[in-house]
Amino acid sequence: MAFQRGGLVLFPFLYLAFYFTSLLALKAVTRTTIPLRDLAREFAFTILPIAIVYNMAHYWTLLLTQIPKLPYLVSDPFGFHWHLLGLTPPAEFPPLNMGAIWNTEVALIVMGHLAGVYLAPPDALRVFPSRRDAILSQIPMLLLMVSYTVMGLWVISQPLALE
Repeated sequence: MAFQRGGLVLFPFLYLAFYFTSLLALKAVTRTTIPLRDLAREFAFTILPIAIVYNMAHYWTLLLTQIPKLPYLVSDPFGFHWHLLGLTPPAEFPPLNMGAIWNTEVALIVMGHLAGVYLAPPDALRVFPSRRDAILSQIPMLLLMVSYTVMGLWVISQPLALE
């Protein structure tokens, strides 16, 4: 339990460390004098689609299990058996197709990473004065995106713990 909670606290910092390490590599490859802070700010929006799809993939099963319950919660918002809409929840909701859920999560992660890879080059062309530096800057960024993809796919491949 301590390992899981520690991971929840430490993993965002690990992702941030990968981001800054990639930006340091970007600085070294391009030999730019642009401060690391400015580079981090310039390329932050290329990481945003990845953050969005991580959250979507992580909470996908929660959404699938809770959305069908919403009409019943609206019908009886405080649990006083009001049944304002005349709805009563069924005894059981149908089981989830875990294969379809996993494939959806993989698709979400891959699409988010493709969006990040797509957004990075125009930013690089805007940030760097030469086309050569813009292209070179994308090598560390591409490695970062691939690393994030591998980590994201690894996380969703882990078995769910019921503890």
